[in-house]
Amino acid sequence: MKLSAFPPNVAVLNFVFTRNQTIRFFTRSAVVAMIGVSWAEASIIYSPVNESVSFNSPSKTIEINGQAFEFGIVHGGPGVDYSFFTPSEQGSGVFVSFGNEDDVRNFTLGDTISTLTAVGKMYPTAGSANDYLILHSNSDPSAPGNFPANGRGYAGFLLGGPLNFNYGWAQFELLTVGEETVVTFLDYAWENTVNASIEVGAVPEPSTYALLGIALAGLAAHVLRRRRAA
Repeated sequence: MKLSAFPPNVAVLNFVFTRNQTIRFFTRSAVVAMIGVSWAEASIIYSPVNESVSFNSPSKTIEINGQAFEFGIVHGGPGVDYSFFTPSEQGSGVFVSFGNEDDVRNFTLGDTISTLTAVGKMYPTAGSANDYLILHSNSDPSAPGNFPANGRGYAGFLLGGPLNFNYGWAQFELLTVGEETVVTFLDYAWENTVNASIEVGAVPEPSTYALLGIALAGLAAHVLRRRRAA
């Protein structure tokens, strides 16, 4: 280590490493970074989906932390035409409207989903007017559901139970042209800490990804060293 002169009254520490010291530095940085990632701002787990359904492919199942959810379209002729997002396995649930528990609640970006958020409807949803929870209905203009026929919205979901839950959000985009509807499940995120709240639209902090990048660089250097030593 040496001191070098910089602009007046400023001293900068310059570290001079040998090749092996550099590798050891990055390897140890990787360990520190990995620890940092686990303690980084959020224990939020985020995943893009970008899966679509239409009349030709009416439904799909998405697993979130091992729990199954189904989204799709029901088109059974006059009076039956709606899109849905519903829990399809024990331990999964979706938040519904206060006034109509058949309709998926449409959250606003920045809303908080927590133990105080009502109403969470767990699987099975039978006993309602529908087994599916409605995003948007083209069948009844007077009761269209909470999601727009054309646009995006956020559903809230629950994992676990009966007292301990993980909360999350799921973003959907609906496109309706005439009688043709396409529903796209864009992405989702959930809070990995049990019973901790999550803001709608929240994703892991960029610092988490930066730490992970340092970790991967350090591990790559370690592997390279071992290969060359072999």
